[in-house]
Amino acid sequence: TAPLPESARVRWFEDLSLADIPLVGGKNASLGELTQSAAQLGIHVPPGFALPTGAFRWFMQEAGLAREIEKIIASIRAGSLESLQEAGAGIRSAILGRPLPEALVQEISAAYLKLCQRVAAAADTKLRQEVPPRNATPRDSPPRDSPPQALIRVAVRSSATAEDLPEASFAGAQESFLNVIGPEAVVAACHQCFASLYTDRAINYRAELGFAEGSVLLSVGVQEMIDPSLGGSGVLFTLDTETGSRNVVLINAVRGLGEALVQGSVTPDEYLVFKQGLQSAPCPVLRRSSAAQPDNKTGAQPRESGTAGPSRRVPLQGAGPVPLVLEDETVLQLARWGCA
Repeated sequence: TAPLPESARVRWFEDLSLADIPLVGGKNASLGELTQSAAQLGIHVPPGFALPTGAFRWFMQEAGLAREIEKIIASIRAGSLESLQEAGAGIRSAILGRPLPEALVQEISAAYLKLCQRVAAAADTKLRQEVPPRNATPRDSPPRDSPPQALIRVAVRSSATAEDLPEASFAGAQESFLNVIGPEAVVAACHQCFASLYTDRAINYRAELGFAEGSVLLSVGVQEMIDPSLGGSGVLFTLDTETGSRNVVLINAVRGLGEALVQGSVTPDEYLVFKQGLQSAPCPVLRRSSAAQPDNKTGAQPRESGTAGPSRRVPLQGAGPVPLVLEDETVLQLARWGCA
């Protein structure tokens, strides 16, 4: 098989910045920028890596798909939804029908296993710091036998080179996969992400904006998933999205995975924090709101332990009002990080 070109090798988030959008797309470049800036503030960002656009380009070249895709795209009849759907299905089937090159499979698998090792090592270091051995310092602690490597859950997310542009967002145009476990499953999810560059929505959106076929490339991000049962998920804005005021921080939070929030399928808790009060006021949280009740508020959670696949919605149990997702201390810490 052909050797893996340097342009197709994975890039770790801590080595990426916004300057790398052509290499890893908008989403992965932003995660790299966040990883670097957050580390300076002592904020932990779940680790991960990006499969660069060079890997996508190499796969397409090795599979000989470019001409076939151009022909299918050219066959789409203007204004015909049926024609668009038929073309999209045909392209995705062609991409998934070609196996990824073995060298690329090995690169993805090795990077995933290395990510598992990094997560385990970080957890072990944290445990040693929190619970030092009796009569021993961390420096002279005896080594422990290494347990079998645990495979972690990851999110596998598409990251296109035309994402988050002022004139084109492409938000939700490509696929993402949550709760993916194991090297084989990660490889398969990356393959699915490649195919998702040609969802019906993505094809139509590129055509509407005048992007030439082949001008938008795809990268894939693989990132450790955080257990949502330990807390919640959310989105932080450094302004009020309704009024545009830059004097406040707005936080939306839900229980479980953030998937339910960004899809708009649940009503989030909302917190509004006055920026100028963060350093002086006892508690500058201007507003807390939660309209949800136990019978209609749900959180998107992973599937049963030990399995991987789509998330499922789980009704929250309880006889009374559901407590707010975040305590004031957490809200204020998030607001300070957002303003840093």
